Amino acid sequence: MGNSGVAHAQEATWVQLAARPNLTQMEAQASEFEQRLGAVRGYALPSGWFALSLGPQDRTVSERMLQDLSRAGTIPADAFISDGGTYRSQVWPPNGAAAVQPQTNFAAVATPNTTQQPLGVLADETTEQAGISEKALSNEDRRDLQRALRWFNVYDGSIDGLFGPGTRQSMGDWQRQNGYPTTGILTSQQRSVLLDRHTSERAELGLERLVDEQAGISVDLPTGLVSFDRYDAPFVHYTSRDGSGVEVMLISQPGDRAMLAGLYDVLQTLEIIPITGYRKLEDNRFVLMGSNATRQSYAYAETGGGEVKGFILLWPADDLAQRDRVLTQMRASFTPLRGAVLSPQDRPDRANSRDQLAGLDIRRPLRSGAGFFIDRDGYVLTSAALTTGCARLTGPDDIAFTQVADDPALGLSLLRPSAPLVPLSVAQFTPTLPFTGAEVAVAGFPYGGRLDFASLTYGQFEEAVDLGGDPSRSRLSVKTDPEDMGGPVLTDTGAVVGMLLKAGTASGDSRVLPDDVRLSLNTAAVLPFLRTAGRQITEATGAGDGSPEALYDIARDMTVQVACWR
Repeated sequence: MGNSGVAHAQEATWVQLAARPNLTQMEAQASEFEQRLGAVRGYALPSGWFALSLGPQDRTVSERMLQDLSRAGTIPADAFISDGGTYRSQVWPPNGAAAVQPQTNFAAVATPNTTQQPLGVLADETTEQAGISEKALSNEDRRDLQRALRWFNVYDGSIDGLFGPGTRQSMGDWQRQNGYPTTGILTSQQRSVLLDRHTSERAELGLERLVDEQAGISVDLPTGLVSFDRYDAPFVHYTSRDGSGVEVMLISQPGDRAMLAGLYDVLQTLEIIPITGYRKLEDNRFVLMGSNATRQSYAYAETGGGEVKGFILLWPADDLAQRDRVLTQMRASFTPLRGAVLSPQDRPDRANSRDQLAGLDIRRPLRSGAGFFIDRDGYVLTSAALTTGCARLTGPDDIAFTQVADDPALGLSLLRPSAPLVPLSVAQFTPTLPFTGAEVAVAGFPYGGRLDFASLTYGQFEEAVDLGGDPSRSRLSVKTDPEDMGGPVLTDTGAVVGMLLKAGTASGDSRVLPDDVRLSLNTAAVLPFLRTAGRQITEATGAGDGSPEALYDIARDMTVQVACWR
């Protein structure tokens, strides 16, 4: 998460002493701390509060400092080590004032000032005394403790104020994580530390209850990290504040289970949702999680009463512990308010685009092209120029392909589907080339791959070698698009005489070719490659009647679009 105005050394940490809601209180507290500790710095937080800290220094130094000063009672009991991830500009010492030099004699600092009371330290109790003081807590006090335990990801039970085995276990887990004896009963001091840290962290994040009557949603949002941007149905956009890298989108639209399932599919096509991650669609809700090197995403939606409501949380790849706390709070607080949803009118005026959904970019492949079925097992032959350098390959209905064989020299790639595919038609190969001037057709996906089915582009067979004299390639005269690369070259009866290669230069030649010059890899070069890969091929029988309609049917049923993704 971004930190403007604060220079962080590698592994730099701070001992955070306190957080105050305004500059006046921060300055008063800073002066008091400096009298007893020496080195104090103040930083603005995204929530508008201000943190007072000792540092920066290496983590080992911070750990020793925290331990020594806590034992001596010279710092608040809820002080903790911070990585500075939420620190923005430094506001203390004031501009023009010399920074107080850091105290290096910890033993001296750790000696309590006998004329002053320790800051915020409560006398600890025995387990028996802790149990007695716990009984005096109100039900709301008990709920607050459960909320704080949930915040620190040690409790996932109900917020009911009942301290059963689950709550006791979480108390013990929190004690163990924070260096206290593991008794399962918090002392008065431990309860104070737990609640103060919970309050401090919530304040840093600016977690506040949002009630959006237009979208019909109530939820806790980290307002210190995001700010309202716009309505763009079905989303309410909250963008990153002060470079935090965090974004939130509320989801609100009319709909039933079918609409929920459609939204589940659509969200997975968005650039903001990383490809890799857990995802599950149930009858009335879904969860979509994604992660990559820079981002973590979490999307949740549910349906009820003819409405679909949910949210998306986007978080930088670092500081996941803080993300988990915010996400837990959002899930626990999320409440659909029935009777209000966003409508299509809740959307800025703009031209429709195939590349966006409600202002969000739709994920597009690095490139796409054509391939064609070579057997009934659904194996697809395509161009190696299409498949080189791809993180993943997909085909019809986003079925993943795995490359099982390739020959870069020939320009061939053989793909196996990850799920069963039942081709309507497979290639029927013939090594016999057409005569010069004969009509041929190339099946592919022109117009940027916008069409769901293959198109045919007609041209002429010009020569049984390429311009460099290579007999494994033929020269065609046909104007194709880049997305036709890898498609079959067909005779009028539907026999495959070759595969279209990437448009560009001739074999071994750096000269650019005219627009209508295309090269085809001949079937005679393709067949040994397929046989070496262990595939059985079908020889041409002249199944087509030579009509354009019959040829199109053959091409449509065997040609598939292949997409290469980053």
